[in-house]
Amino acid sequence: MPHAAPLPQSGLSSWRWVAASVNGQAHLARGEGGQDAYRVQSLGGAGLVLAVSDGAGSASQAAHASAWLCDEACRWCAAQVRAGEKLDAQALLTFLQGGLQTEADALGVPRRELAATLGLAVVRSEGAWCFGVGDSAVLADWDAEDGKGTGLRPVFWPQQGEYANQTLFVGEITSEQAQTRTLSGVRALALLTDGLHPAALQLAERQAHAGFFAPLLSALQGAAPGDLPALQRSLAALLDSGRMRERSDDDKTLVLALRPAEDRDG
Repeated sequence: MPHAAPLPQSGLSSWRWVAASVNGQAHLARGEGGQDAYRVQSLGGAGLVLAVSDGAGSASQAAHASAWLCDEACRWCAAQVRAGEKLDAQALLTFLQGGLQTEADALGVPRRELAATLGLAVVRSEGAWCFGVGDSAVLADWDAEDGKGTGLRPVFWPQQGEYANQTLFVGEITSEQAQTRTLSGVRALALLTDGLHPAALQLAERQAHAGFFAPLLSALQGAAPGDLPALQRSLAALLDSGRMRERSDDDKTLVLALRPAEDRDG
């Protein structure tokens, strides 16, 4: 079933966002719930944190892991930003892996049963810090050398293994395997799980599918604050539509955020 709880719309500058997650048909057919999660956390005028996660289908605690990772990654980043501390991939990974081990011990399972990916972006006045593990994608539109936007494109390409549906998980990697990048002049961000890859990414060209994102960004750019709950419901309906199900039977999650053009131009 679509999940599209209304989100607060206050935060850094005038950034707007919508997000939704729907359960895949493969999970529904097996009588299972979804294994994706997302979070959007406003830090008032200090920033904005966006996160998506996809629990591994082979892990018994996949849904718990994806929700836990989104919650705790946002919490760690929020604390760092509010304290004026550096966002550091090694420190974040150490925090998350230690917490996953504590969760695993409490549940009485090996840590691999909490296997999940993570895509993360922290928007601050000076730019955006992006972090990725596994095949959850992080895309951005940021200032190119000529001062113009790049259009949405991968900040780093989703990590995939040698075999189909094989990827990396937060609890099982070294810090060198985590992907990080800091961008300036960020205009828009999109975070998504792999159930949306066939629709949102041009896999052969390793680029974003402009035709998928253009109408969504246009609607978000033109939305008044009062329009955002309806826009969010429309996004959930799109992700759960027949044409999207034809492309993938996996869970589908998208977080889309932008700084309105009138704010950039001002």
